[in-house]
Amino acid sequence: MGKENNIDGSTHSAKQNTLGENMNTKRDEGTIVYKMRDELNKYSAEKYNYYFQPSKNDMFSIIFGSLLSDNAPILHSRTRHFGYYDGYDTGHYVTIVFQNAGFGDSEVGGLAVMDNNRRDKFYGTRDISLDEAYNSIRGRYLIGVSL
Repeated sequence: MGKENNIDGSTHSAKQNTLGENMNTKRDEGTIVYKMRDELNKYSAEKYNYYFQPSKNDMFSIIFGSLLSDNAPILHSRTRHFGYYDGYDTGHYVTIVFQNAGFGDSEVGGLAVMDNNRRDKFYGTRDISLDEAYNSIRGRYLIGVSL
């Protein structure tokens, strides 16, 4: 959103720590979804909301609207559904940074996510499919802006 300068901290890591403190993130428990939404809304011109296991069509629209308005959507995901996790399963937030509507639902590359996992083998920008994203939030949430 281009609001990095509004967050205390001189490095990317320090800024993440500030956000984590503001959201009351716990190392062993993570971050509660509504606290993530509330923190994002401090910086966004649009209003983020969270959607419990939206339909695939609704998910596509929320992702599209969020990216169109420069408000990256976030998957409150189960990692076992992402191919690059090779079956490793944990609850984890990943940020969607790109959507290619020309790809089929099962084609890897239809979405790109930024994964901030501390483990180097998972960290970075990764290509996933819409199906992987959809399956990762069954029983979980999509945080985004609905236009």
